[in-house]
Amino acid sequence: MKTCVVLGDLLSDLSSDNYPTVPVCDDCFAESSDSENTILSGDFDTLFGNNCYYCGKSKQEEENEQS
Repeated sequence: MKTCVVLGDLLSDLSSDNYPTVPVCDDCFAESSDSENTILSGDFDTLFGNNCYYCGKSKQEEENEQS
């Protein structure tokens, strides 16, 4: 899981809605990195949540799949 800045609601007046910083699971990151939806990515940080922004998978579920 990674923490990413992604394209959000560009019509919103809030910059936090335009480019939210959200957790993204490895599967969704692989899919979204091929498109232009992911602006920046970094190490996972629980400050931004524990569930994937796209599919809702939790950090724990992802770790269980990898073991």
